[in-house]
Amino acid sequence: MLRAIGISKEYQDKIALNDVTLTFPDSGLVVIKGESGSGKSTLLNLLTALDYPTCGKIEFDGVEINAENSEKFRRKFCGNIYQDYMLVSELTVGENIALGMQASGEEYSESAVKELLKKVGIAESYADKRVSKLSGGEKQRVSIARAIAKKQAMIFADEPTGNLDSRNAVRIMDILKEISGDRLVIVVSHNEKLNSKYADYTVELFDGAVKNCDLPFQEEKPSVEYGREIDSASESKLPVKTLARMALWGVEKNKSKIVASIISFITICILAIAFTVGVISDLPLAYASSLSKSKNKDVVISLSSSFVNVDNSIISAFKQRVGFGCSAVYRFSINNDKFEKDDSENDKYIKKHGKAPMVSLGMAYNPDAGLGAEILYGDVPQKQDDVMLPYCFAKYMAQVFNDYKTDDLKTLIGREITIRDDKYSICGIFEEGLYYTDLDDVGKAKDEYEYFLKTNKMAQCLILAAEKKDFLYNATMQSGGFYSGFEGFYFNFKDVWNVYGRLMKIEYVGKSLELWGDLPMNMHSEGVYFTSEIYGMFQNFRYIAFLPLMIMSFVGIVAMGYVSFGFLISSKAKSYNILRSLGFGKKNIKRLLSAQVFTIIAIECILGIALGAFCLYLFGRGYIALFTQGIDTKLFTELILPVGYAAPLIVSAFSFILGGIIVHTKTKWLFAKSIMENKTQ
Repeated sequence: MLRAIGISKEYQDKIALNDVTLTFPDSGLVVIKGESGSGKSTLLNLLTALDYPTCGKIEFDGVEINAENSEKFRRKFCGNIYQDYMLVSELTVGENIALGMQASGEEYSESAVKELLKKVGIAESYADKRVSKLSGGEKQRVSIARAIAKKQAMIFADEPTGNLDSRNAVRIMDILKEISGDRLVIVVSHNEKLNSKYADYTVELFDGAVKNCDLPFQEEKPSVEYGREIDSASESKLPVKTLARMALWGVEKNKSKIVASIISFITICILAIAFTVGVISDLPLAYASSLSKSKNKDVVISLSSSFVNVDNSIISAFKQRVGFGCSAVYRFSINNDKFEKDDSENDKYIKKHGKAPMVSLGMAYNPDAGLGAEILYGDVPQKQDDVMLPYCFAKYMAQVFNDYKTDDLKTLIGREITIRDDKYSICGIFEEGLYYTDLDDVGKAKDEYEYFLKTNKMAQCLILAAEKKDFLYNATMQSGGFYSGFEGFYFNFKDVWNVYGRLMKIEYVGKSLELWGDLPMNMHSEGVYFTSEIYGMFQNFRYIAFLPLMIMSFVGIVAMGYVSFGFLISSKAKSYNILRSLGFGKKNIKRLLSAQVFTIIAIECILGIALGAFCLYLFGRGYIALFTQGIDTKLFTELILPVGYAAPLIVSAFSFILGGIIVHTKTKWLFAKSIMENKTQ
């Protein structure tokens, strides 16, 4: 038994209903009529808990209907029919009818759907047809089938024939009349002709009050048919397939807006990536990372230029301030022409490798620094006249120099070699790392010869005993012309954190000692070459320009997220109200919102990551190619791409967090208001 007890409803300064008390029977067709604005639809909304009375109460089987149990009441005991049909346009006829069963927690089956279609006079073949393809009369009959799919539901119809022609109107009223034989049907209508023909009982309203009523008096006692507890109503759950259809249809329905928002999102995402790279990129760290992956841990850092004289006092001070084992490197060339060559073997070598190796540096070995390179044969210098050779030069000697020809490089150990006018004993051969002799393509070797000369200083370096350092310095001063003769320092870096800390300390010491530039001029190792140019670019713009731009771009992502999600959610407002009117609760609405929001996020993030990373790749390679000539473009993979890949992932995570917040706040907003309030806003 459904009762309205002293209910009133006020909207701001308007009284829609005033102290209405009605008791409805368990079956029969009740017509609520009255002039426009008399409160008919308001009464129906209150009876179905789509809205709540300002005062008074609605009772069902002696239980007051309120905000806490209204969803369960609608879910099981309310079948709503509207003038504008309120069907979910993206679903088929069968899926719309199934929503009624799913909402009430009843078992869904295709045979049950077909039986309901037959009952309202629609062919079974219409089950798979989209409701958007139906006529008005057909839509209303589908709406009726969805309402009666709830087996224990009362039927509430608000102007069900208002949008129909007379023929379809009669058909709809015939169906409702038939249904009223075993359940209560309440119809709001202003069609007097149909009212007089079909009504079992009539309630007439005037200015929000009951003017006439012929409802039979019934005692307040539980109904036999509807005598179950409201709280025992089964839980409803939207199927995954239905959620997916509704989410994807929202995208399909708003293609132009979706495309526009995705383009905007990707643009902002790319900017966020670029600016993030600019802010957090760290050249020494990138270099350290690259070095940690190379076979050799040797680094020669150039601290001098052609016109700067670096004397022993500055070198000593530098080493002391760095506080780390290192060795001084000087210009100290071997003149290959002083050795007698086998011209035919030399021609073979040049034909294969393009160039002959040149030794132009000498390093005073420091036991504290050690040697990061692999020692292939022999050992490090122990005596004053010991010398180690790089593998590439030793191999060249063994093939070309008549006095040193051998198929086994081990036999070179202990052999005497004259460098300048001094005699040395070859004590060892070390692996110098990647060099142009490792290239199979001669043409490529010729093209990249200058590059390898710049990048791999160890391939050009003799290693002599520490006692030779003064001789090295004096010798290069005499022969170096306007060159200082001092090249820089050799470091044997053990791991990535070690090299990072030392590079940062070198930068500080370089500034303190006023050496050339703010940073070491060049840093050389296997397959890696840096100058201070690229680091200077990031340093100059890191906080002045990139930081505020990065913040703005992330703010833009948030704003674009709200725009993207906002229009999608607003376009689906009707769907939310339909589902709520059927009795689907907060969990189901949140699931639908999540499916819709994260569908957009997934599309935007996937494209944003792919295109963002690609554009960043082009940006990095272009910058290196244009402004840092001679730098290995492979450097880009160490310097920019790691951050470039991380940034869009951060953006994606940020977007999903944003989507979660939107879903939570929107759901909370929806359920903080009645369905009717949501519909009017």
